[in-house]
Amino acid sequence: MSHFFFTFYPTSEQYPKHGRATHYCRKEGIVTLDDHLALHIANCIRYGKSPKLFAQGWLNRRNNTFNVGLEIPRNSVIPSLVEQEQLTARNNLVSLFCE
Repeated sequence: MSHFFFTFYPTSEQYPKHGRATHYCRKEGIVTLDDHLALHIANCIRYGKSPKLFAQGWLNRRNNTFNVGLEIPRNSVIPSLVEQEQLTARNNLVSLFCE
């Protein structure tokens, strides 16, 4: 599984108001998730499980940035959509010949 990460950059505000974030992602803070992560989250919801992701971070003091990484946990037992589609196709084929 590939690692997915995004970077937080310092705010462009000279003096941010108290309580405001000091760092934001580019493009107004909107992040597009990796397809595998999005599919994992959707499958968790589909099977009634709470979506869990492995998260880690890297501080870069030189650039004053912070990278946040997300990944599907190694011990995840949520079936992928491909596995589910294969199972459904197999069941449909078996029912077709059993009738």
